[in-house]
Amino acid sequence: MNKMDIQATFSKIISETVCAILKEYEFKKLRSTLYLNAENIITIVDFQKSVNSTKNECIFTVNLGFLIKPICKFLARKYSIPPHISNCQWKERIGFLLEEKKDKWWHISCEGEVDNIVNEVAGGIKKFIPIIITHQELLSFISEWRTGKVQGITELGRLYDLLILSKYLGCQEEYLLASNQLHNCDPVDAKYYMDKLQFWPG
Repeated sequence: MNKMDIQATFSKIISETVCAILKEYEFKKLRSTLYLNAENIITIVDFQKSVNSTKNECIFTVNLGFLIKPICKFLARKYSIPPHISNCQWKERIGFLLEEKKDKWWHISCEGEVDNIVNEVAGGIKKFIPIIITHQELLSFISEWRTGKVQGITELGRLYDLLILSKYLGCQEEYLLASNQLHNCDPVDAKYYMDKLQFWPG
């Protein structure tokens, strides 16, 4: 594989393999990110190249994420479409959906075998599809965060997101749960957010 083939192979994995899998879910593509822009949630599949990539080797991983628009609106947090993975309230590396369940970076090189890379990436995307389907409703995040499950955010971040989203959806029990736990962790900020949330959404 020559140097031109390395970049072409990386692009082909995105534009042919992954696009083909996500086509029926109406994902769009912008550069190395595929995204689904729904009413309240943006789902992203983002291919990230390593800073250690060279002309002779492309090293990459895949970030998966959900951006929740009502939370961003409350926080006055701007985001692009597709958003950067750092702006998502739910984020995971694709490697954690694979059998080894750890961060995974693939290496495309002149000497490397590509078929295994294509198959592993495709397998991870297919495992993400059920997560995409179950996370197109805001209540799914409430259910997940209430149990303490955290994908790519801190425990404090989980509580703040649970507080904001439960207030937005009118989930009083979850709102009180989050506010009580936040008060124990960070009483000053908890009061600030609860005062601000009192009349939101208007």
